[in-house]
Amino acid sequence: MSLSADIMPQYRQEAPKTPPHILLHYCAFKAIWDWIILCLTFYTAIMVPYNVAFKNKTSEDVSLLVVDSIVDVIFFIDIVLNFHTTFVGPGGEVVSDPKVIRMNYLKSWFIIDLLSCLPYDVFNAFDHDEDVSINFSQLSLELYRQQLMKFCSQQPQFAAAVRVTL
Repeated sequence: MSLSADIMPQYRQEAPKTPPHILLHYCAFKAIWDWIILCLTFYTAIMVPYNVAFKNKTSEDVSLLVVDSIVDVIFFIDIVLNFHTTFVGPGGEVVSDPKVIRMNYLKSWFIIDLLSCLPYDVFNAFDHDEDVSINFSQLSLELYRQQLMKFCSQQPQFAAAVRVTL
């Protein structure tokens, strides 16, 4: 006896109803976006120490400054997206209420994300004090480490891969 679709009912879990401007945290766009943010975080984690060690403040650094500024803008866009992304509540439910999402993000990763997207390279380009430059770089590197930890806590299936690359 075969249990075909005619006999056996098909069950599907429906996606929760969300307001039009709210992204589901597990949608394909958000998954791809998170990987882009992870790659840019790795780029920044490599470039910050490189810039401190080898870069001197000359006009030749404009292309690198532009790339780093674009990365900072993308990190800022990530902040905006996080204000519009669902999350899993303590009871395992998907929270899609915009007010609750905003408050949750403000109480959790907002400060770290905001500090991470500040253009420290722009500050360093105009500051000729070597100690200040190193302090900004150390701060931004620590913030990017925090972003990696955030990614690991939100995506536990990828945590081992992130830890290996560190």
